[in-house]
Amino acid sequence: MTNRGPSPVQQIHINRHRINSIEFMTPDITIPLTPGNECSFEIPITNHGYPTHVHLSVSDSLKKNIRFLDDNPYIISQEWASVVVSLPSDTKEARGKIKVTTGYGSHREGFNVYVGAKSISSVIKATVDTDESLGIPGSHKRSVQTGLTDHVHVVKSYLGKKRGEQFSINSQSIKLFAIVTLIILLILLIISTVFHHIVIEYVLNPGCSLSLLHLSSWA
Repeated sequence: MTNRGPSPVQQIHINRHRINSIEFMTPDITIPLTPGNECSFEIPITNHGYPTHVHLSVSDSLKKNIRFLDDNPYIISQEWASVVVSLPSDTKEARGKIKVTTGYGSHREGFNVYVGAKSISSVIKATVDTDESLGIPGSHKRSVQTGLTDHVHVVKSYLGKKRGEQFSINSQSIKLFAIVTLIILLILLIISTVFHHIVIEYVLNPGCSLSLLHLSSWA
């Protein structure tokens, strides 16, 4: 038996406070359902930023009870996610989480779900908290601009980090080059000193060979 029952009190907001942010109106929802029955409802998803895909999934404990007609909706401003819930005749209740993922897997949040025979008073028809600014001309353009600004900030932060790493590498290279140069200069200075000493000995003792002078000078 399939019923299109009242919607649980839940709303999802994305990109409201920061890019890829996810918020729920409530951390828990209850779906009253008796064993052997099935129902469906819709969850409104409101996007306050740049249009994006949202991935919907459930925890392992609810994979046999909850399915989405579209688990990867594209949210421009607001969309309704259709959810189908079933409870097998041999099962009294089911518990788990519905998970929402944004940013192509970079951020994920979830809320608790209880499916079972609880009082209908705990479930009411959802009232959608619609952002009134979405109805104002040009408001969506501002939302898109806000999303683009957030993306620019992320890119700038990434580039700044890369520049810092590159600067650190360049500093190490300069230090290594300075050390090698200093060693080479010291070697050249030693060679020059020895050569100068040999020449002086040769001038003072012209009858001796350079090799003998060299050996005698270091004896």
